Amino acid sequence: MQTLPDDHAATIAASALDLVYQTDPQGRIVWVSHSVREALGIAPEELLGTFSVDVIHPDDRAAALARRAQLYGDATPPSSATEPHLTRYRTQSKEYRWFRIRVRPMIDTAGETFGLIISAHDVHEEHMVAKALEVLSAGNRHLVQATTEEGLLQRMCEIIVEAGGYAFCWYGKPVPGEENSLQVIARAGNDHGAIARVTSDQGLMPVGGGPTGKALRTGTVQTSGDFMTEPGVDKWAESFGAMAIGSAVCLPVVVAGEMDGVLTVYGTELGEFDARAQNLIGDLAADLGYGLSRLRAQAKLETAWSSSVDLLAATVEARDPYTSGHQSNVADLAVRLGEELGVAVGDLAGLRLAAYIHDIGKIAIPLDFLAKPGPLTATEIDIMRRHASVGWEITKNYPWPWPIAEIIHQHHERLDGTGYPRGLRGNEILLEAQLVAVADVYDAVRHRRTYHEAFGQEAAIQIIADGRGTQFNPDIVDALQRVLGTGFDVPPTPLHELPTRLAEVMIPRP
Repeated sequence: MQTLPDDHAATIAASALDLVYQTDPQGRIVWVSHSVREALGIAPEELLGTFSVDVIHPDDRAAALARRAQLYGDATPPSSATEPHLTRYRTQSKEYRWFRIRVRPMIDTAGETFGLIISAHDVHEEHMVAKALEVLSAGNRHLVQATTEEGLLQRMCEIIVEAGGYAFCWYGKPVPGEENSLQVIARAGNDHGAIARVTSDQGLMPVGGGPTGKALRTGTVQTSGDFMTEPGVDKWAESFGAMAIGSAVCLPVVVAGEMDGVLTVYGTELGEFDARAQNLIGDLAADLGYGLSRLRAQAKLETAWSSSVDLLAATVEARDPYTSGHQSNVADLAVRLGEELGVAVGDLAGLRLAAYIHDIGKIAIPLDFLAKPGPLTATEIDIMRRHASVGWEITKNYPWPWPIAEIIHQHHERLDGTGYPRGLRGNEILLEAQLVAVADVYDAVRHRRTYHEAFGQEAAIQIIADGRGTQFNPDIVDALQRVLGTGFDVPPTPLHELPTRLAEVMIPRP
């Protein structure tokens, strides 16, 4: 490496706007540029003779000492030791600011390192904005994936802490009749038990004259560059002191024109939320409001869908009393099997609705066919099998966000192509339809029908096991065994004596 003469270094540093200083092998500052006044508000003579790590943030000191050891200890130090990196420096006002620094060894004629030259460029505002921007980006990615309000709020708090590196975040909702209290709905980060200490037995957190209370009462964003000195916060100092809070930003979240809650974010550093960072996190709060509004609108729509499905299911079961409860049983088991196989929560909602009305097409089947004891004729079987296609015709024009109609259409298809109405094979059949198929056979065999007695759980399990890999998806058959092994499904009626040949068992009427 090239040696940098002392007078040359001084000349460069004197004209630089960045902070530049030199340390000896023990880490003492032996020279510092006049720009330290601008950078840290400290006079150069105050730093001369002090150890450089003393002006660095405690959390950054270990990395600084490790880097210095590499530069003095290795003949050829790793490139990472001299690459730019971020470090926090203490200012005259005891705040810390982020700097991008580079360290260069000073080499004598014998090739030995006798000092380090450190140049530091103030990137504090840039870093604060970058943190807030990362939070906004990560938060918005999750907004489109959220399926529940609780999940959205909890994950958003987690993202703010994880992506932004903030100390703690929580979301509180106003409580009717409690003007100065918020219900803590979600939280993330290490609060050292502070929330628990200030929350009542009813789960309410009192808010007073601090930033959160002001945001609640005014509906405007509130920030604090030095949170622990805020009026109204002093009585919580003992509870919050362990968190080492420096700054806070409190953001009202508005849904459909009304305040839904307050999102409060704490940072460990003073002055952490400048105007630009505040605006970015404010954008996230606004987006969170839109996300909550979307989920509530979706919930209303799903309630309407569920009501429609309930009506359709009731219509089918009213015509065929022997299958009363069958569709709901199939829905419960199909969803449990889907959970076992890791089907996404959003898809499980569609699976439940489809399974609940999988026999909707039977409203077009003559009642005497549905109630006929004993086997059907070939003609009657052909007519009965139309219910899958009729169900598809009834449901295909609904604006479902799931393939409800296709699940109904395919629930009698089989992996080997022996099913109906289209003889689909393997992956041509939707996974949801395969789940309904197994649940449908299992429930039908267990219960009494006009054309067979209730053969019970063991017979149902054996029939499905016999069809593993040919008629039924092996993964679903295995999942059924695991689910039943947990005690999920207790037979509602006593088991009947099994027939001597399972092939004689009449599985669900077509």
